[in-house]
Amino acid sequence: MFQIYGGLYNHLTIEDQRNVCQAGWKIPTVEDYNLFKFNIQKYIETAEGLSEKQILNAFVDWDKANKGKDEVGFRALPAGHRNFDGNFFSNGLSENFWLSNSINNGTASAFGVHYKTEQIIDNVLNKEYGLSIRCVKSIEK
Repeated sequence: MFQIYGGLYNHLTIEDQRNVCQAGWKIPTVEDYNLFKFNIQKYIETAEGLSEKQILNAFVDWDKANKGKDEVGFRALPAGHRNFDGNFFSNGLSENFWLSNSINNGTASAFGVHYKTEQIIDNVLNKEYGLSIRCVKSIEK
């Protein structure tokens, strides 16, 4: 599964000094995510009949009803997640990504796509969950 979907990481990986992203890249913040979501919604205005899920999901590895068009090159794959007790859930059904922002000591921001919805899902999840990480290019101001 790792070869197809990549690793699933708890939020502590983001908070420690391992630098999970390569030089010049970072874990997106809530502000980065809000800009991303705004741009996806603007794209939808010109992409007749497409949902957020269809724009973000990869064409492969989702079941027929949930295949995406990968319109913007995001290529979300249904890696599912690892629960805080170590069990894996939703493989083939959803994809969730950590954001860098902590809500409190036990939870942090995330977003994802799920087979049951057409929109991007905003989440606050237990930091012990294992989710995907999508690094974004750092922009110097």
